[in-house]
Amino acid sequence: MRSAFRPAPALLPLAAALLSLSVAAAAAELQLEAELLQDGVPAEADYEIRLQVDRGQPWIKQTLALGVIRVEDGRLLAPVQLDDRLLSEAKSFALEARLAGSADAFVPLASVAAKGSCALSPWALTGNGDATEQSFIGTTNNQPLRLRANNQQVGILTHDSSTVPGSEFEAVNVQLGWPGNHIGNFSDGVVVMGGGTIAGTPLPNQVDNNADWATISGGYDNRAMSRLGSIGGGSGNRVGGLATVAGGADNQATEAYSTVGGGLGNTAAGLLSSVAGGYHNQATGDRATVPGGGSNSALGDFSLAAGSWGTAQHLLSFVWSQADGTYSTSSSAARQVIFEARGGFGINSSAGPIPNTPLNAELTVRTTGTPDNNVDLMLLNHENNASNFRGFSLASVPNGQFYLTSLYNNGGTLRYDPLLGVTALSTGTSVVSVNRGSSLPQAGAVLQVGDGGNDGNGAHLSSGGTWTNASSREFKTAFSAIDPELILDRLLSLPLSSWTYKDSTEGRHLGPVAEEFAAAFSLGNDPQRISTVDADGVNMAAIQGLSSRLDRENAETRRRLAQENAELRQRLDRLERRLRKIERGQP
Repeated sequence: MRSAFRPAPALLPLAAALLSLSVAAAAAELQLEAELLQDGVPAEADYEIRLQVDRGQPWIKQTLALGVIRVEDGRLLAPVQLDDRLLSEAKSFALEARLAGSADAFVPLASVAAKGSCALSPWALTGNGDATEQSFIGTTNNQPLRLRANNQQVGILTHDSSTVPGSEFEAVNVQLGWPGNHIGNFSDGVVVMGGGTIAGTPLPNQVDNNADWATISGGYDNRAMSRLGSIGGGSGNRVGGLATVAGGADNQATEAYSTVGGGLGNTAAGLLSSVAGGYHNQATGDRATVPGGGSNSALGDFSLAAGSWGTAQHLLSFVWSQADGTYSTSSSAARQVIFEARGGFGINSSAGPIPNTPLNAELTVRTTGTPDNNVDLMLLNHENNASNFRGFSLASVPNGQFYLTSLYNNGGTLRYDPLLGVTALSTGTSVVSVNRGSSLPQAGAVLQVGDGGNDGNGAHLSSGGTWTNASSREFKTAFSAIDPELILDRLLSLPLSSWTYKDSTEGRHLGPVAEEFAAAFSLGNDPQRISTVDADGVNMAAIQGLSSRLDRENAETRRRLAQENAELRQRLDRLERRLRKIERGQP
C-alpha cells in the first residue's frame, strides 16, 4: 500500500498532510485528512491509524493510536486530541496506517512540520468553509511559490518589486509546465507555460533577458526575445518586442507590433506588419500584409501579397498571384495592383457568358514608365501559353495618339499589330488610321485604311470629305486588256432602278443590284456588294466603248458624206457647164 495526498485547488505540495484544526481553551482538536491508494486505486477498507508526534528528540517521540477508521473512496478523516503542552512542543506530525487486523508494519503516509502552524487553519482536500480574505497559500518571505506534481516541479510563482525612484515596479512571474522552461534575468511580469521533451529532446519555452511582460501561453520550443512579446502556442515560434505569434510552427514576428496568426514558417519583420497564416510567407515592409497562401512576400511598405508565389516589392503595391514556383508574380512599380487570374476573371459569375467556355483571359492595365509614356489595357487569351496567344490591346501613346492593337502568337512570341490608330493633330483635327501600324494617315487624309495590298492599300477619306481609292500601279498586277464596246453593251443591258435599303431611313437610291452587276462583269469576289472601283471602272470602260463606237460611226458617216458631196459637186459642175452653153446659145 502507498499513500498520496491529492492537492487542493490552491496547489498544496503533494507530500504535505492536509490538516484542519480548531483550537480550544485547554486542548487542540486536529482533523487529519489524507488520500490512500491501494495498488494505485482509491482505497476502500478499514485501516488502523496512528500519529507520530516528534518533539525534537528521538527518546521523547510520542505515538498516538487513533484506532480503526473506515476509508471510503480513498479518503481518510482522522480526528485527534492534543493538549496544549504537546501541541506547543511538537516539531512535526507523521501519519501512519495499515489494514485493520493486519500484523504488517505501519506504512508512513506523510509528515508535516508543526512550527506553530497547527494553530492556523490549513486547506482541506474538500475545501474550507472557514476561509477569509486573509487566507492564502504561499510564502511570506522572498522565496517563490513552487508547485509539484508527481514530485516534479510544475510551477514557480515569483513576486518582484522595486521602490527605487524612477524605476518603481511590481510584477509577478508565472512559470507553469515543464521544469526546463526558462525566464531570463531582469524579466518581470512574465508568463511561461507548456514546454517539454519529445523523444528525449528538451524543447523548453523560454523568455530572454530583459523581456518584461512577455508571454508564452503553451506549446514547446517557443521563444520571446524582448519585452511585451506574446506567443499563444505552437512550436518553434519566435517573437520580438511588442510583437505577437498566435500559434503554428516556426513562425517569427520580430518587429514592434508585427503579427503572425499561425501557419508554418511565416515571418512578419516590418513595423506593424502582419501574416495571417499559410506557409513560408513574409511581410518585411512596414505595415505590409500577407493574408495567407504560400511563398508570398510583401516587401514594400503598405504592400499586400496574396495567393501563391506573389511578391509585392514596391510601396503600396498589391499582388494577387497564382504562380506555382516555376515562376513568380511580382510588382514592377509603386502603387501597382496586379491580379493574376489564369483561370479567368469574372464579376458576379463563376463561368464565361458562353456555355461550356472557361474564364481563361488575362487582363493587364499598365504604363510603360513616366507620366508622358504609354498607358495600355490588354486582354489576352492564356489558354495555351506556348501556342495560342490571342487578344487585343488599347494603348494611349504620347503626342495625342490612341491605338487598338491585335495580339497573337508568332512562334511563341507575343506580337503586337496595330489595327486602328486615332491621332489628335496640332491643327486641332483628329485623323484615323486602320491597319497602318503606328504610321499617321498620309497628308490630306483624315481616315486611311492600311498601306499594303492585303490591308487597304492606303484608301482614305480626304479632309474635304471625298473617298479616295488606292489605284497606283504599284498596288496592281495581272493586267489584261478589255473590250470597251462589249462592256458598253453589257452596261446598256444592265437593269437599273430606283430603290431603298431595307430598314433604312436614308432615302432612295438609283443603280443596279450586285448580283446582276456580278453576272454581267465578273468583278470582285462578293456577289452582294459593288466596289466603287469596279463601278467606276465599268463606267470608264463604257465611256471608252461609246467613244470608240461613235468615232467609228462618225468616220463612216464622214466618208459617205464626202462621197455624196463629191458626186453632187460633179453633177453641179455638169449643170453649170450646160447652163453656160445655154446662155451662149449653144446647143
